[in-house]
Amino acid sequence: MNPQPQRADTLGMANPRNTEIPRVFVIGLSRTGTSSLNEALQLLGSAHTHNPDPEPFFEGDFSLFESYNSGSDISVAAFYRELDEAYPGSKFVLTLRDAEAWLRSVVIHFTTLPKNSTMGRRGELRERVYGSAWPTPEQFLESYKRHITEVAAYFRGREEDLLVMDVTKGDGWEKLCPFIGRQIPNVPFPFTNTTTEETAERAKQNLASGKKHGSGIWLPLPLRT
Repeated sequence: MNPQPQRADTLGMANPRNTEIPRVFVIGLSRTGTSSLNEALQLLGSAHTHNPDPEPFFEGDFSLFESYNSGSDISVAAFYRELDEAYPGSKFVLTLRDAEAWLRSVVIHFTTLPKNSTMGRRGELRERVYGSAWPTPEQFLESYKRHITEVAAYFRGREEDLLVMDVTKGDGWEKLCPFIGRQIPNVPFPFTNTTTEETAERAKQNLASGKKHGSGIWLPLPLRT
């Protein structure tokens, strides 16, 4: 019988890391299914942190993962090489999706962000990944494709360390669990944080009202869900 999932309860724990689970770094960019992997890894018992503060990472300090098994989203994706060096033997999951669908989703996401979201290291993080704190569609797409190419090249010959997942095409437990040595639980794989009709409509209303994103220049891209 497949096991009941045991969610990692990390709230208030000084060191919640589960020593029975390897370190797992989800290194896809935002809007590629990283939130689904966040939920999935917690269901498998991993002490997980999603989009952690990048401040110490810029200083070469990755000790956060002395206390956590896994991490995800842009602040993890931006430092996958350094994390590999800091924690040899870790597992890496590259989440991806159709590039045009990703572009629509990330543009909608950026239309909802306040201007002050680029303050401090968060702005530097975007520049590191996208080449700008407020990227154009062309910069987004170029960065997305480059990231996938560079990750594939970095892990060439180390296929046992890298798993590629597209949750929009149904990738789930059957790929993730064997990769990290966990049994498949008897619950559906979580598909979370999709671009909702409400979010898309709000972005369209922003366009119609002339509201600009943080750079002061609208991203000229048709918004389709």
